[in-house]
Formats: sequence, structure tokens, C-alpha cells
Amino acid sequence: MDLYHKFCSAVDHKKLWPKEERCLNKDHIKIFRRFDFIKILNDTFGTFQITDEDEIGREEIYWRLVRPDCEDDVGPLHADSWFWELNNSKEKDSKRFKIWIPIFCEENETGFMYASGSHKRKWHYDSVLKDGKFKPIPKINENEIIVSKFMGKPGDIILFNDKLIHGGYSTSNKTRVSLEFTLNIN
Repeated sequence: MDLYHKFCSAVDHKKLWPKEERCLNKDHIKIFRRFDFIKILNDTFGTFQITDEDEIGREEIYWRLVRPDCEDDVGPLHADSWFWELNNSKEKDSKRFKIWIPIFCEENETGFMYASGSHKRKWHYDSVLKDGKFKPIPKINENEIIVSKFMGKPGDIILFNDKLIHGGYSTSNKTRVSLEFTLNIN
């Protein structure tokens, strides 16, 4: 997978990998739910659900693929809570945390960046209807925010408040693959 960028010019990347195609199927979700770190999450948070934010009929655990030096594969800085607010989700007012795991990445080039403490502040954004869903357009003055890159290695797990300003970035040598999902805490 980390060499995907070397042969992907033969395919239409966006059409080949829509989100629904990148979501694990029900059998894989059952296997995933048996991982040790899921047990740790249960011990920490108690009972939780993994959200079905796009209403595909199952928990959404999905992977992302970001080609080197391809800014089209990453979006702008954002807070995941904005998507819930804009799209009138049934889980809109739930307490949510995001899990993000780099699977293939260069050490200390995970492709994840964040603004520490940004979840404590109200940020403004506009929106646009794209692909049948409202998407936020951040109104963040880059002089107001300090963004850090998460320094880690494949398999490190990041858990963050869904109000945290964060985003992805493309690296320069390998295709980056990450896995993510949202916890809905009861």
C-alpha cells in the first residue's frame, strides 16, 4: 500500500475509493472489535458505539489513503463536530471522540496535524453542499493558531475530542494509510 502512488495514475483515485468502499464490512468490524485496544476503550469509557455517520447501516471504521505530495487527498483544518452540526445527525448532541491510527507511514511523518487546546474555543466556519453532504469551510486565521504534527509511528493510536482542530498532510516519499472511527459515548 505504501507504494500505491507509483501505479495509481492508471486509475481514477477518487472514483475508485469513495468512503463507503473504504469502510470495513460487518465481518471485519467483528474482528476489529476483539482487538485489545477496544477492550481498553471499553474499560476507560464504558459502553460506547462506533458511529454510522453516513448511515451505511453499520459502524463506520474506515481507512484513508494519501499519496505523497498530493494535497488533493487531504482536506483543510477542521473540527469533526462541524460535520455533525451541519448535517443534522441523530447523534448531533452526543459526546464523541475520534480515533485515528496510522497504518502505513514514515516514522515521525504520520500525516496528522492538530492545534493543541483548540477544542476549548469556538471556531467559525461556512459550509458548502458537496457530494450530497454539507461540508465545513473553516474561517481560521492562521496567525491565531499553532498547528503541530503528530510525531509517531505506524500503529500509534490517537484519541481526540471531536471539537479539536486537526487535519491531514501529505508526506513526500510513501503513500500514507490510516484507519479512523468515531466513538459515541453514552
